[in-house]
Amino acid sequence: MELASAKATQESLRNGAPISEDIKINASTGRRKYLMVIGINTAFSSRKRRDSVRATWMPQGEKRKKLEEEKGIIIRFVIGHGATTGGILDRAIEAEDSKHGDFLRLVMVT
Repeated sequence: MELASAKATQESLRNGAPISEDIKINASTGRRKYLMVIGINTAFSSRKRRDSVRATWMPQGEKRKKLEEEKGIIIRFVIGHGATTGGILDRAIEAEDSKHGDFLRLVMVT
């Protein structure tokens, strides 16, 4: 389904469909720069799973920054907030985010 969508988008661009202002053309290569966000749903109790993802396929540090800047690919763990604002769950996620910088916090209670 994703392949069909990508092909349809590519075909519409070839046929002169208008392009969003968000899609920029890289002056040095003449290629359009796209943005892709990979959101990984996670829970407060899933620290080991997050560490496993970081250790296996999610780039860290400078590699992740380079992927974001050069390819427009952003990878983040997606999580809401604890039932108690500023509670122990929120503080634990904030500490983990300070260390890794790979969370996207949604404005919702989980």
